Amino acid sequence: MKYKVTLNGKTYEVVNAETDEVVYSDTLPDAVYEEKFSGEMVHTFNFDALTTPGSYYIRISDTGLDPSAMSPYDKANGLETDTLISASFEISNDVYDNLLNDLTKYYYYQRQGVEIEEEYAGIFARENLHPDDVKVKKWSDRDNPDAETFDVSGGWYDAGDYGKYVTPAANSVSDLLFAYELNPEIFAELEMNIPETDPVHPNYIDAPGILAEVKYELDMLLKLEHSSKDGSFYTAANYNDDDNTIYIEDTLYKTSNHESDASERDLRCHLATADMAAVLAHAYIVYRDIPVYADFAEQCLETSLRAWDWINDPSNTLNTSIGAANRTYTFKETNFEQSRFQAAGTIYRALSLKGEDASEYENYLIDNLDAESVNSFFAASCIGYGHAGRAFLGFFQYLYGNDAPSADITESFAQYDTWRKRMLKYDTWGLELPNWAFWWGSNKQAAQTIMTLMLGDLVTYREVQEDVKNGIENHFHYMLGINPISFSYVSGHGENSVENIFSAIYTKDARLEPYQCPAGYFTEGANDSNNPHLSKFTGKCYIDSDGEWTTNENTIYGNAAMIFLTSTMMAQNAPESVRGDVNADGDFTAADLVALQKWLLCVPDVNLADWKAGDFCENDRLDAFDLSMMRKELLSK
Repeated sequence: MKYKVTLNGKTYEVVNAETDEVVYSDTLPDAVYEEKFSGEMVHTFNFDALTTPGSYYIRISDTGLDPSAMSPYDKANGLETDTLISASFEISNDVYDNLLNDLTKYYYYQRQGVEIEEEYAGIFARENLHPDDVKVKKWSDRDNPDAETFDVSGGWYDAGDYGKYVTPAANSVSDLLFAYELNPEIFAELEMNIPETDPVHPNYIDAPGILAEVKYELDMLLKLEHSSKDGSFYTAANYNDDDNTIYIEDTLYKTSNHESDASERDLRCHLATADMAAVLAHAYIVYRDIPVYADFAEQCLETSLRAWDWINDPSNTLNTSIGAANRTYTFKETNFEQSRFQAAGTIYRALSLKGEDASEYENYLIDNLDAESVNSFFAASCIGYGHAGRAFLGFFQYLYGNDAPSADITESFAQYDTWRKRMLKYDTWGLELPNWAFWWGSNKQAAQTIMTLMLGDLVTYREVQEDVKNGIENHFHYMLGINPISFSYVSGHGENSVENIFSAIYTKDARLEPYQCPAGYFTEGANDSNNPHLSKFTGKCYIDSDGEWTTNENTIYGNAAMIFLTSTMMAQNAPESVRGDVNADGDFTAADLVALQKWLLCVPDVNLADWKAGDFCENDRLDAFDLSMMRKELLSK
């Protein structure tokens, strides 16, 4: 509708979709014209008082809207102007469980190096698309008949393409590790349905499914360390467009080969190595207390320390450009310094938890507090750790849980408060983002921006403040449909959601007829940088097309950011658990005792809504000992 049309003063009703009963109603507040992002007259209202589980829709009758003012989009979608009816929606305590399951299951669909099994993927089962990844040459050795080959199989395809890029992968894993570390109780309930979570599968692991999936990626990344095990990492393994053969990217120029000067071949990347130093130290922190992963955690930390030593060895040439099989990989020295700062803070935390001397890394942080690369996080041009602010994560890792931090580091991080105030002044359709921040990957950036604020609050105030909590809800709701195009950017979630993801898997090599993609694929979002022709309004510069990478590509880092945001949202809104209340009705009664007893006896169709409430022994399992303690506590009430 044209922007001058409003529904000021009209009544909106929330209607039970099953009974058509009006369960809530109120008057719409006056609309506000949103000039740049949407061009819409926006009414903002909520009905938080309605908490009864069920299916509902919103209805506005007698709108008085003029049908002649409808846009082509309105007409194409059959908009009825007399009475407006919204899509239906659910209210329940577990409304987002399937969303998180699907967002995380995404990584199974993106796996390389294995067949995707029908039992776990259904119609999206497929063969191993690139079985030759077990025997890969470096790009410099592409014409060398005597060249050594390497196994770089496994891991995830990066995005809509098939590359394996170390820095984006490491950053994706970082977000996933944060999501699990800060919200473990949310992932304890995850039902990923992958081989590692299936007790009858040979690959079953007695650990949270998300950690098994992350390890699948880390195992591949570890293969990209130089064969000398000196801690250095190549920048990527990628496919040459000419022959679709994968190579380890290692040359200064695309034309360099095994006969070129040593300065042009077997090049490793300082940025990739710094990012691996950071993420492997973080992996140690997360995996070390899980018995089945104890050795893996030590491997991660040992490799992280080697990587740290390599990036700090002045004899290793800093190559800021590597031009190999697929593309030229470039980075600024500032990017590297930010990642090195992150690595120092993360290694400090890892070694401190291990009970070892971490003073070298603390001293590095202190010595670099005045560096421009570090302070760029606090600048107006920085909108989060995902954009010109990687050093922020170095501060966070150092300060989180640190009871005796350096006064110098604490004082330096106090600049966060000014940055925080600046970011919270933005209000772009409820997002703490400026209108200029909507380029390729805007959804990822939006998720990471609010997660930056959440992490910053944790180490500044020891808890997330209410204004940031509100921001978390706003950013989350934006992704799922409260945006200028009323569109959910997650496939399979929402009546108007992504259907045509940009993906070489589903568009080309494993395409189904008719076209389909799995639920849980999170797309890149509005992009007026590449697509100003789509709309004069930034928030509408989007198209749902499997041929449009600029708005609709999937990425491992986009899904990771959305998982971090979703798990945080779920933890923030989780009902408080009552000890013993396994049926989750809000009270601990004899009914809970009976339910646990039946469950332990494997009585059919008996489920525990909150099994952790019955874990009286606090050992992450339920057995007769818990039942006995439950009985004693109930009798003592």
